[in-house]
Amino acid sequence: MPARVEQKVLRIGLIQGGKIIEERLIRRREPVTIGTAPKNTLVVPASRLPKTFTLFDVRSGQYHLAFTDQMAGRVSVGQSVVDFASLKSQNLVKKKGGLYAYPLPETARGKVSLGEVTLLFQFVTPPPEPVRPTLPKEARGGWVKSIDKFFTALLLISAVIHFTGGWQLYHTPIPTELSFDQIPDRFLKIIAPEIPDEDIPEPEGEGEAIKEDAPADEPEDEPADEPADEEEVKQRAQSKEVQEKVRSTGLLAIIGARSDGASGGFGVADIIGEGGGLGADLDEALANVSGVGVATSADALAMRTGVAGGGGTAEIGDMATEGGGGGKVATGTRKTPRISGRITSGRMEVESTEVDAGSINRFIKVRMKSIISCYEAELKRNPALKGKLLIRITISRRGTVADIEIERDTLGSATVVNCVRNRIRPWRFPVKPEEDTAVSIPFIFAPSS
Repeated sequence: MPARVEQKVLRIGLIQGGKIIEERLIRRREPVTIGTAPKNTLVVPASRLPKTFTLFDVRSGQYHLAFTDQMAGRVSVGQSVVDFASLKSQNLVKKKGGLYAYPLPETARGKVSLGEVTLLFQFVTPPPEPVRPTLPKEARGGWVKSIDKFFTALLLISAVIHFTGGWQLYHTPIPTELSFDQIPDRFLKIIAPEIPDEDIPEPEGEGEAIKEDAPADEPEDEPADEPADEEEVKQRAQSKEVQEKVRSTGLLAIIGARSDGASGGFGVADIIGEGGGLGADLDEALANVSGVGVATSADALAMRTGVAGGGGTAEIGDMATEGGGGGKVATGTRKTPRISGRITSGRMEVESTEVDAGSINRFIKVRMKSIISCYEAELKRNPALKGKLLIRITISRRGTVADIEIERDTLGSATVVNCVRNRIRPWRFPVKPEEDTAVSIPFIFAPSS
């Protein structure tokens, strides 16, 4: 079985100022770009090169050398050496626009001059990949040895503390919320302890009335209680007085208030108490409410005005402002002047010969109204606004917008620039280049005459 011939790789040397500044092996068959932008294959920041230029393009798995009329160089194939001028005169290159493409066999080598930068290239057999050094098994520690003991101990202690606190909170009973009618009794128990009714001494007169109402079959002669101590009787009287003060203050006093009958007012207890609004008719509940009258049909919509002819009452129907009465209310109209602008696009530059510039131009013209709306919105605030924006759009391989740069701005409006960026960013162009391609488009803004 014949040995497999390994595909050669492209070797490139970059010379600037008489010194080799970079040497590169392009192991994968992919386009090679050069320029000042950081995304290029060969980056030369301190030069007069363009931002990006595809020097070696890949078509059907073969490299093609791309050059323009301003570039100089030569290519050696076998024993013959041909410069760029001879390649063009002998029709050995394909021309597309202002760019020439020459297919390179794997035996080719050559030189390309790009101003102050010179590039040398040739195809070489790829060297073997360097073996990645590995440590011996004895030097490699396991995952147990790599654990930080101090940090692990702190982590375990923290986990135990948090777990214990969560377990206690989970098993702690939640206190039940007190209902409204339970709150006053709780406060009374805190402020003054309850005193049983049988321990409170009865005032004079009440005992006699009870004896008179008592049944006849009860024995009249009962053993008298032992006289209570004067200090104990005094303490019980003070506790009773504190309870009465609590019931007559705050929210309890408002809820339990009743009308005094003399002033004609009413209390909440007259409505929600027994015989009040909750247990009786609404007319009976509001019978004692004073200061509020029920409007009749004669004065329901009347109001005091200073109408000439006598200080009477005027109804809502008389409150007209147009025609002297009864007409419509005049509000007037306001017209906003229409301010329009126009945008013209200059010559578009596409930095790739593989992309159809016509389809991109038609795509942008269809969406020109969205850019005009950004300009007209700012033109209302500044009618003298005009200028030029040179926008560089980078189109990705999927046709989406990868990057937007403002290369020149004479318009001087950050609002319009940000609006135009937001309009362009979601665009999806009808082209899908083999690599990210930049398109420079000048837009000229001017108000319509």
